[in-house]
Amino acid sequence: MEEVKRCPYCDEEILAIAKKCNHCGEWLVKNCPYCDEEILSIAVKCKHCGEWLNNNERNEMLTQQPSQIDEEEDMDIATEDLTTDTSPLLQQPSHPHKKWVLFAGISIVIIIILNVVITFFVKTTKEQEKNDTIVSSVNSSENETFTDLVKAHSLNNISNDIYYSVISKTFFYDSPDESTKRSGYLVQDDIVFIEKIENGFGYTVFKTTKGWLKMSTLIAVSENPLKPDLYKRFIEHNIIEVVDTALCFEYKILEFPSIRDKKLLNEIYSKSPIGATDYSKKGLLQALNEAKQNHEEQSNEEIEERGISYLSDYFSLNIVLINGNLVTIQYDRCWNVSGVGGCNGGKKYITFDKNSGQIIIISDILKNKDNNKAEWNKTLRKYVEDYDCVWEEGLIPVSDVFYFDKQTITFVYEKYEIACGDDGCVHITVPFSVIKNYLKTDFIAKYLNEL
Repeated sequence: MEEVKRCPYCDEEILAIAKKCNHCGEWLVKNCPYCDEEILSIAVKCKHCGEWLNNNERNEMLTQQPSQIDEEEDMDIATEDLTTDTSPLLQQPSHPHKKWVLFAGISIVIIIILNVVITFFVKTTKEQEKNDTIVSSVNSSENETFTDLVKAHSLNNISNDIYYSVISKTFFYDSPDESTKRSGYLVQDDIVFIEKIENGFGYTVFKTTKGWLKMSTLIAVSENPLKPDLYKRFIEHNIIEVVDTALCFEYKILEFPSIRDKKLLNEIYSKSPIGATDYSKKGLLQALNEAKQNHEEQSNEEIEERGISYLSDYFSLNIVLINGNLVTIQYDRCWNVSGVGGCNGGKKYITFDKNSGQIIIISDILKNKDNNKAEWNKTLRKYVEDYDCVWEEGLIPVSDVFYFDKQTITFVYEKYEIACGDDGCVHITVPFSVIKNYLKTDFIAKYLNEL
């Protein structure tokens, strides 16, 4: 006959080896919260590790007679040989509450967080030092030409690196694509180091931020960007844009709030297709919206009368070079019908002295440009590069459209002017040293002191 005992909770008779009362449902054993060993459920002190299970009971037990304490401990010892009941109904779930496990877990989390913070700080510091090293090691010459800047050249052993100044607020992009615009941006006069150019975007690392910027919001810096007076040499300007992709219309123009010379402003904006008379930001924006309205009306007429699918129109006014007091502006116009025939329009340039307000024209530079046409033709043909179908017959004239820096002058010819349409606009860059005898003395003294 199996041994029996009485349940300490309901006083009913149960098997001596039972771990749970089949009358009241109370568990007769439990796990020590300190060592996880099995003890009686009514135990106040673990027989394995000796830990007290309740401070109040401990204090009460200390007031008891030693024989009473020994009796409680003997009750625990009596259950030492109990075996585990395999019945699912009688199995007790394990709930370990070891303090050292909790402490260890918290410690590991703190260590991981500290490691992440330290790693980020070290990485940020290294990237900042790298960028500072790149910027501080560049010693760009004042005599560096615009032609050199727009061509790929090496600074710090990285190809295609050019310094640019931000001409207005410009946003970062994750890739050279309009759809990847981010919230981060640069502001006017920030200097960036362009590593590569793709799809109209330039890749840069600005302090700890990496990304792509629109090249249309940047201008090449032809002087050492570390010079403290560089910003003073820039000209204040704001970008105004009106874009309607559904109408294939995109116009961008610049406002020059610091220019007060109305005659100079008339010269600047007369070469644009917007026909503005109010050169404030509000006036220019109104002129752009009127140009868009005119484009929409013209498109509707062309589509209805000629059955074309669309009429596109693009115009951009850009600052392409600031060389001392001289500012060169580019007018880039491109329009076509249903994408047929390539781009119609072209590029024009003007250069003006921002201090005097004088527009520099070809007669300010050359003496009797219409003389010695044969010699000019020979020189210009010598410096035609990267064009496949310049006409062999006839003389190439000196163009009235040009831009220049301290070492070279570039003559610009419209599409079909001296070459077939596949070549588009043709640029011929000639060193001033080659045509020194044709230059006016006043021009040399004022802008080309080194000659």
